[in-house]
Amino acid sequence: MFQKLLILFLISSVKFVFAFPFALKYHFNFPTTLLVTSVGGIAGVLFFAFISAELLIFYHWFVHVYLAKFPKIHRFAKNVKKFYHKFFPRKQKKIFNKRSKRFVRIKQSWGLAGIALLTPLLLSIPIGTFLAIRFFTRSKNTLLLLCLSVIFWSVIFSLIVHFTDIRY
Repeated sequence: MFQKLLILFLISSVKFVFAFPFALKYHFNFPTTLLVTSVGGIAGVLFFAFISAELLIFYHWFVHVYLAKFPKIHRFAKNVKKFYHKFFPRKQKKIFNKRSKRFVRIKQSWGLAGIALLTPLLLSIPIGTFLAIRFFTRSKNTLLLLCLSVIFWSVIFSLIVHFTDIRY
């Protein structure tokens, strides 16, 4: 039983919407589903919020500081990159594609509330949290809105799964 709860917790912390069919399959009751998916989603939001900034700092340090101390490794990495691009040339990268335009439109029209509302539903928790942190770093309510959104969608999906005949 503990393994199933742990799996439900981990699934809801990464891909929130996929946790509810799992809860349905293993016949978890309404309070258990609501509690575990909410706590898992909030844990995912907090984990990815704090680790995203640290990962960017680590990447910057690793590439620009650490590899600069080892010129052979740095040259080797550049040669590997050149070799790769020789056989797989880059297309001119579009600054705005369909997906990035959609994110900008959501950010401009709905703001932080829109990103928080769509994070558990359409975006995955890591991507939505990363976008919210990147777009709204200085907002004090970023993590609060993301957590409230997780709780809101957990209540909605738990109600749908347990009290209706609608199935995935």
